[in-house]
Amino acid sequence: MPDGKPTKAPIIIFGTMVLMSFVAVAAVFIAHARRSEPYLQSKIRRVRHQVRPPVTAIAFNYASFGPQELAYDLIGKEQWQWQPTESTDPSTRYDIKVVVYTEADLDKLGRRFPIIEEKFMDYRYVKYDDAVAYLDAQIAKSTDPDLTKTLEATREKLRAMEQE
Repeated sequence: MPDGKPTKAPIIIFGTMVLMSFVAVAAVFIAHARRSEPYLQSKIRRVRHQVRPPVTAIAFNYASFGPQELAYDLIGKEQWQWQPTESTDPSTRYDIKVVVYTEADLDKLGRRFPIIEEKFMDYRYVKYDDAVAYLDAQIAKSTDPDLTKTLEATREKLRAMEQE
């Protein structure tokens, strides 16, 4: 504005933006007018027909199988498997996962759920049939309602895995 008159640049820029917006909207309408079915319906159809691979393994916390006194025979002690002696501190918590699997490819399972001491990643591998048999037996002889509820929830998750 050297001589007090407004320049035409802001008007030209604004006009160009409005024109480009109309062009973009028109292009979208033209592209979608050629479709044989509505856009969202085609997306939904493609999603429904994707095939998910079957679930062959699922990881649980150690506690999902009950206390160590019950679960010891199936999944071992509730301490790191690389730990040479039992911990004397009862407040120590171990993040141990129990992997229940249906396929016997332990190499593949070991790559998917690796045991890494440096990262405190400790997995115990249990066959599906063994896990269900253990849970059924423990549920049948359990007198603790909280324990029964935990074991039944674990069994239901396993049954859901088998049905997928």
